[in-house]
Amino acid sequence: MATSRIINKAATHAIAPSDPTEEEMFMAAYANGTRPMSSGILRAEQCPSCRKLINYPEALRNSPTGDWHATAGVLVLWVFALLWLLNTTAQDFFVPPLVYWSKLLCLRPEISGATLVALGNGAPDAFAMITATRAEDVPLALTTVLGSMMSVLCITGSAIVFTAEQLHSRAKSSGDSGKQMDLNFHPTFDSTSAVGLSAGILYMAVLMQTGQASVDKAVVMPVLYALYLMVLTRQPAAAVEETAENEKEAVGATPALPGLDMPTNASWLRLLPWGLAWLTYVARWILIPPSDRHWDRTRRVFSSLAPTGVILFWAKTSLGSCAALFANPASTVALLLGLLASVAIYAGSDDGPSLPFFYPALTLLAKASSILVLSVIAGELTACVETLGLVLGVARLSLGTTVMSWGNSLGDLVVGLAMVRQGQCRAAFTAVFAGPIFNCLFSAGIVLTCAAASTNSGVVMLWTDDAGRTNLRLHVAFLAVACSVLTLTLRFQQSAGNFAPFALLVLYSAFLACSLSVEQSELQS
Repeated sequence: MATSRIINKAATHAIAPSDPTEEEMFMAAYANGTRPMSSGILRAEQCPSCRKLINYPEALRNSPTGDWHATAGVLVLWVFALLWLLNTTAQDFFVPPLVYWSKLLCLRPEISGATLVALGNGAPDAFAMITATRAEDVPLALTTVLGSMMSVLCITGSAIVFTAEQLHSRAKSSGDSGKQMDLNFHPTFDSTSAVGLSAGILYMAVLMQTGQASVDKAVVMPVLYALYLMVLTRQPAAAVEETAENEKEAVGATPALPGLDMPTNASWLRLLPWGLAWLTYVARWILIPPSDRHWDRTRRVFSSLAPTGVILFWAKTSLGSCAALFANPASTVALLLGLLASVAIYAGSDDGPSLPFFYPALTLLAKASSILVLSVIAGELTACVETLGLVLGVARLSLGTTVMSWGNSLGDLVVGLAMVRQGQCRAAFTAVFAGPIFNCLFSAGIVLTCAAASTNSGVVMLWTDDAGRTNLRLHVAFLAVACSVLTLTLRFQQSAGNFAPFALLVLYSAFLACSLSVEQSELQS
């Protein structure tokens, strides 16, 4: 029988000593002129990560209809909207500066996937770990990052392999050799990434044996990541280079920016969603300057607004309000520099089509601001879904394994698929390994090192109860299996067909079933 407590004092005296039914609580609350509150909402209000730009527990508590279920339905729709924002931001804003710098620096796709992509995709996981560690919840931080690694290896890995195979087969059947993707994996890079991830998982397993991490043990993890990058950069390049239509220099008229071109001969039913999407695209182009190697008046205006816009956006999301920029001299100077940069960009360029001389600096700004926007969207998504999970009474570590991991690794999925669609196939494959390596060795290593250094003993405990210990060890065991399966998948993809992506999804389903059952058993005991 579902029960909950009314915390409003005006309604407390109307409740009988025995646990009332939900109907009795609603009747008593309305009789006293108060609104009923779910115990799940009370738990969500005690969760700091449930409040981002929107205070989701407060939105449920102060539902306009008086029933939080209606607001919860609106939040479900908001989750889908955030997923769309995350997807389009990754494809239209995050990938273009990556492609630009890969060409400018003549980076091989493997190096690009292991560095630039891994850094961008790993930012949300690093931020989530830092947030949880500051809240003195190291088990939740580790569960989140290990769950994200499992999600990337199984879900993102299977999706990228399946999508690349389908696009390759479609181009092959149509006879368009120019659009066929290179699905042959360079043995050296495959083995280097697989060995790097295996080393990270093995070292994490060693830490799980003792259940604690000292400063000297934790600092080894980022050192191992640096060694991985050194070995990767010293390997020879693949013999076959990818061919993609986006690698050809565009000729003819400068195309419109994504999301801004109004559809022709469209009905109002189509124009309405386009108009809503157009508002989000305009807001993001103000924050992220275009990096598609084109230049016109529209790109000139948006690029000039970006320095000031991203500083104001950072102040709103990190400091709480734009007025906080004037709270100290450093932030005020940053705002003034942003304003000067905006004026300099507009005054120092024309309406094209030639790129301005400072265009590389704009792409760096686009890279940094797209990471910031992706992190904010992922944070909102995680906070919203975590609030809904707490309202439904889901266990804390289960949220780390599912909701928080999915939110943090969703960027890996959409960026990986976007790169495959744009022909950056080998970079996407490398990023499937490089992202988890970054999370396991660099992000976790830095966070654990700082956490251990902040204690008097110089040691941080990795779990506080039996559920945390069992869950973390289960994560590491499944990660070892997933790494092996994905390595074999990439090595023998031509003969594996569509069976390999299916096997990865089955493995992830088994991981979720085991992990959630362990947490549920601990709660029942």
